[in-house]
Amino acid sequence: MKHRLLTFAGALALLAVLGKFYAVPAIAQAVRAAVVKNIDERGRTPYQTILLCNGLNSCVSAAGIAVPAHSRLVIEHVSGFAQFPESQQINGILLTSSASRSYIVATFLEDYGGLYNYGFDQPHLFYVEAGDAPVLQLFVSGAPVNGHYAEAQCQISGYIVDLSQ
Repeated sequence: MKHRLLTFAGALALLAVLGKFYAVPAIAQAVRAAVVKNIDERGRTPYQTILLCNGLNSCVSAAGIAVPAHSRLVIEHVSGFAQFPESQQINGILLTSSASRSYIVATFLEDYGGLYNYGFDQPHLFYVEAGDAPVLQLFVSGAPVNGHYAEAQCQISGYIVDLSQ
């Protein structure tokens, strides 16, 4: 019985000594892990939407999905097309928000049935702040012919960054 009591006391002393040297780093490591927050991972909160517009001379799409509070939208890729009558000339395709704008580079594809067709599919870095939404704008000059409208479609993709810390 005395032997078991001494063994138990020795084990407790050993645990106390080991706890003195290893407990502080283990607790610090656990606390440090709780403070770290991953806010900028692409796959964490993906974002994708399609913007459409059509009009006689130029067009502006309805706003896309609004960016939630305490967040920022990072657009990484745009693809789509623009189409308008031969009598018109393209002045620009823009991706805009209330705070900024960015031109999209489009390539002439074909002249088909009296319509010019342009296309784009490219990486495109653009930021939209909280409460705002992306908007597609197509600007052309000249008069429309035979009731043909200027129209554009754009698919954007990216991710939302959580800024609340």
